[in-house]
Amino acid sequence: MFRAGAIFITFILSSVIGQADEPWRDGEQLRYEIHWGMFVAAEVNFTAKSQSHDDLPSWSFQLDLKSRGVVDSLYPMQSSFLSAQQSAPWRSVLFTAHRNENKREKKYRTEINYVSQEGSFENKTDQTSEQFAFEEAALDDLLSSLYTLRRHPWEEEKTCKLTLYEDRSLKQAEARLIELTNEKDENGRRHPCFLIEAREQGELEEGKRRVVSRIWITRDARRIPLRAECQVRFGTFRMTLKQKSI
Repeated sequence: MFRAGAIFITFILSSVIGQADEPWRDGEQLRYEIHWGMFVAAEVNFTAKSQSHDDLPSWSFQLDLKSRGVVDSLYPMQSSFLSAQQSAPWRSVLFTAHRNENKREKKYRTEINYVSQEGSFENKTDQTSEQFAFEEAALDDLLSSLYTLRRHPWEEEKTCKLTLYEDRSLKQAEARLIELTNEKDENGRRHPCFLIEAREQGELEEGKRRVVSRIWITRDARRIPLRAECQVRFGTFRMTLKQKSI
């Protein structure tokens, strides 16, 4: 009984400490508009919640995306992504996606096992699954990587290397501090910011374009992403913060 009580107290303390160490708060919500050229293409909502995964303090990150305007008429999209991230050590353990794009539905789930150094990918749409191996002690997924950049100590370390998993493959990326600058928030107030550039590393398949992203993160305790730009095959998408809570 004493051991069970000690474990419970340790878990509560580690959860509180883990929350205090991160720049975001439990329940934080950030809403953005995504622009493609002159058009508002979509809106996206990020939510961060404290949770437990395998009895370890963790974070749950969710992204909900919905197309808007002309894009919604030509290529409607409504998708949700979920990431489970352990707090200590900091690493992704689960990523799920439910994508509905132009009336085509895709659902998949990737779970990471750091004991066996294997990941399991399950395509719930066609009921197939596959295992893949990795050697890294910590991985990120496409959603958790944003929070990894927010918690990185940019004042002391000007680069941040990431190993991302997407479906069954691993990708290397490097984020670098480009400059200290100022950026307006959703209310027009200027904030000191880090301008971070993230670039996909390694060889590219023929016909593919290297993904390059830029993100403006406030230089304060909250580390709020105010704006981002991403260069992809279809052009450059811009993401602008419109509302935040908590």
